[in-house]
Amino acid sequence: MKIFDCTTYFEEDLIMDIRFNILNEYVDKFIVCESRFSHSGKKKNISFDLNKFKKFQDKIEHVVVEDNPDNLE
Repeated sequence: MKIFDCTTYFEEDLIMDIRFNILNEYVDKFIVCESRFSHSGKKKNISFDLNKFKKFQDKIEHVVVEDNPDNLE
């Protein structure tokens, strides 16, 4: 059985570093999801930098959500 840790990302490098270090020995893969849109629907830049977490590079998969959510007010 493989264990995946899945989380969203929004400019929290310290939290991600803590998470990766604590869970590394238990997790087979880290899935980090980041959107090109904020919760209010405004376009934003992708800010997750895999190079900041070189120790875990082989375990991290960065998923970028490209679609703007529908029905935001």
